[in-house]
Amino acid sequence: MRILRVFYTNLVECEVILVRTGEKEIVDEIRKRKWWWIGHFARREDGQLAKQAITFKMEGQRRVGRPRETWARIAKREFEGGTGLDFDHVTQHASSPCQWRQRVDAVRAWTAHRD
Repeated sequence: MRILRVFYTNLVECEVILVRTGEKEIVDEIRKRKWWWIGHFARREDGQLAKQAITFKMEGQRRVGRPRETWARIAKREFEGGTGLDFDHVTQHASSPCQWRQRVDAVRAWTAHRD
């Protein structure tokens, strides 16, 4: 089988295939969609479950040992590192879609630079 005249016996790097096809890396697309959804949920009305999920704080004692790496912790670390703003007020940051896009672009640039 050959795609783009690349046979399975040839050793071709992924970056070369992406350039030939004009596609973006899947990791970048996943990050873009993740931040689109966070902004979408943050602009919802206060009582809705989706909005509560991104700002939820667990009360009580946690288990002994290193905390698990959760989606919310990763998003918080990326947002605070990329923008320098506090993630706890993400609903205020997402109120303007234009400003939200600028913040998300900063976060995506920061995370791409880290990788």
